[in-house]
Amino acid sequence: MSLRGVFNGYTLVKIIKSIGTMISFIVALLFVVFLYIHCDSMNELYVFLGKTTDILLSLLPNLLGFCIGGYALIIGACSMEIIKKMSTPLNNNKNKLSFYQILSSVFASTLVIQCFTLLLTYLVHLFMLLELKTSNEFLGYVINIFLVFILVLFSLLSISLLYYTIINIFNLGQSVHFCVRLDNNNNNNNSNEL
Repeated sequence: MSLRGVFNGYTLVKIIKSIGTMISFIVALLFVVFLYIHCDSMNELYVFLGKTTDILLSLLPNLLGFCIGGYALIIGACSMEIIKKMSTPLNNNKNKLSFYQILSSVFASTLVIQCFTLLLTYLVHLFMLLELKTSNEFLGYVINIFLVFILVLFSLLSISLLYYTIINIFNLGQSVHFCVRLDNNNNNNNSNEL
């Protein structure tokens, strides 16, 4: 239950060790190094940060909507019989989670990360609207470049998790198809025995 259920041992390890997370981190780091080399002042970074928040505030709600739709599919579109079949604990994970629990937690963790990214972007945007100033140019530069790094990292992570959402929707479809085929085969075998 709650966030511990969403970020259970299996899901957390899968997200941290995923190729999407590694690529997001490397690209965000390279991007910040590029900015460090090419942006001469705190003001340039501040303007870039503002443009970044504008882009993310228009992009993230759409991603979030798509993922919520996918999550609604997995929760609401399956019959109780199919959910029962997918709820058997799997032997190949330490937590003895079922396929349904894994599928649900991957969707939920994706949504939580995207919500966090949207909230963080919104807060940064609000603070930028306050036009806070600092007399220390270096401190302002460091804060701006750190915020760019965090926003780029989490936005890339949110986008890369979209890939896993699509794969999970496909896996759900395949599982439902397998359960239907299994039921049809069992019904055919029972009718042949009569």
